[in-house]
Amino acid sequence: MAAPSIWFLRLLFLCAALSCHAARGVSGHGIGVNYGRVADDIPPPRRSVELIRAVGAGSVKIYDANPAVLRALAGTHMRVSIMVPNEIIPDIAASAAAADAWVAENLVPYYPETRVKFLLVGNEVLSDNSIAASVWPRLVPAMENLHLSLRARRISSVKIGTTLAMDALADGAFPRPPSAAAFRADVAAPVVRPLLHFLNGTNSYYFVDAYPYFAWSLNNLTVPLDYALFQGGGAARYVDPGTGLTYTNLLDEMLDAVVVAMAKLGYPRVKLAIAETGWPNGCDYDQIGGNVHNAAIYNRNLAIRMAKNPGTPARPSAKMPVFVFSLYNEDLKPGPGTERHWGLYYANGTAIYQIDLTGRRPLSSYPPLPAPENNTPYKGPIWCVLSAAASRKLNETAVGDALTYACGQGNGTCDAIQPGGKCFQPNTAAAHASYAFNSYWQQFRKIGATCYFNNLAEQTIKDPSVSRLICIGSPWCSHTRVAAVTPWVRRRSLLRGTSISFTGREQAMKSLTRGHLETWVTLRDEFNEELKKTNTVVVCNESIRDSTPSMESRFGPCIGANSLPGRLLRPCLAAYRVRPPARRWSPDNHPSGGLAITLVIDRARRT
Repeated sequence: MAAPSIWFLRLLFLCAALSCHAARGVSGHGIGVNYGRVADDIPPPRRSVELIRAVGAGSVKIYDANPAVLRALAGTHMRVSIMVPNEIIPDIAASAAAADAWVAENLVPYYPETRVKFLLVGNEVLSDNSIAASVWPRLVPAMENLHLSLRARRISSVKIGTTLAMDALADGAFPRPPSAAAFRADVAAPVVRPLLHFLNGTNSYYFVDAYPYFAWSLNNLTVPLDYALFQGGGAARYVDPGTGLTYTNLLDEMLDAVVVAMAKLGYPRVKLAIAETGWPNGCDYDQIGGNVHNAAIYNRNLAIRMAKNPGTPARPSAKMPVFVFSLYNEDLKPGPGTERHWGLYYANGTAIYQIDLTGRRPLSSYPPLPAPENNTPYKGPIWCVLSAAASRKLNETAVGDALTYACGQGNGTCDAIQPGGKCFQPNTAAAHASYAFNSYWQQFRKIGATCYFNNLAEQTIKDPSVSRLICIGSPWCSHTRVAAVTPWVRRRSLLRGTSISFTGREQAMKSLTRGHLETWVTLRDEFNEELKKTNTVVVCNESIRDSTPSMESRFGPCIGANSLPGRLLRPCLAAYRVRPPARRWSPDNHPSGGLAITLVIDRARRT
């Protein structure tokens, strides 16, 4: 099909702009918030409503029709959006009686005391290919049956819609230029066109989940962060070559892409609503830009911007319902770390950062934010291990189930932790789980695997074979990384009764060249802490293979080869002998993978 002419595109945008006047019926005290509850120990509904009001939200969206939540919202005058779960859409589509029964049970008992404004049928239905045959073709029939039920009950103020992610468009989260956007071929005619016909006929909204974070994080080399955070100003702008419209932020691009796609299906005047938007306040190490600083900047700027009803370049001055995601950090949500870090509040009800969703508070009045530390990709090694929280309160059944799942994937994923395997020791559920989680994740992360395991796992950039007495997929001393005493400061030696003084790297180097230095190898402090209960210290000189009387008389015992610390330390010593330090020794050439540290002792200064 030939590309549409620039005049045709401009005509579509003109129609869209004219339609914005129909959207002015939504009053606003502040943008809304999504109230998700996939978390442990979040405040009860009444306290949650207090927290919603405390940030100035004018509306709230929930992902079901929970009775306790709806009762807590009664009398608040906040606009409320409720939702029909994806799994019951086919039943409601098949039976008008089933649709009416759902309305009778989930809406009528609370309306109008609870100001239900939107009834959303399903959540991001078109993003789930597994329900393409069972749910997609039944989406609009379900909406029609629910609409008939509302009309029969003379409830005219509740609008019916459904939420769709940006992946309903052919180019997904970043359809640039907006003028080229179109719906996916598999859904455009069979699902989206009937949906738009329904929304247009009932004067309802197309609800889109629009997250500039995802578009920016996948295109951070070409899209400025300030542009995604509404801080573009005059420097960060984008001009659509198809329409000549100028964009000053990424969200407007995404919204106008949806406007264009709807117009291409013949519906340029369907109103737009933002069902979800926001920015994560945290993320995994292999993700980028999820931090408190960016989240606060995005949501504060969003609230200020929407308070002015700017619309978009294609629909100037159009008002639209907007819901920030989300009220809480939801720790039970699966997937990458960002999934659990979108909240305005921690799960205990403590604010993550200050915000006024009415948009009236000046940015200059907020206290300083913590500096962002992950706006550029992390390039070091990452491991997936049993989380600290799961380790403190070990649920052996849950850990066992997760371990069984991980070990059942791939080839040889858990061979090393079988009896007799090189990582069978330490033989604990925690150590084996960390090995299994990491082995699985390293194999499958490139095809979408996450370090989650039902909230039991977490990413770490600290080599777990050092800090946790855990064997991670390779011999103890096979890595090459910094594993020396740095910085050079006075410290109490692990050698009994010996104090070692380092007054600077240059002086240490001078002592080395004068032949005053002896090099010893000992387990790191973390390991020696574990050994305190045996009242032993592990220390070996690189020139010996095992304990000798002279060593024991001078510095205390060197653990024998049959003990656990001796077994751990011996390969480090062997590797050290194979590649001894150069004359001008540096901390970077120690062959230990962090299991051992090197003590460079100045004989002339020993006390």
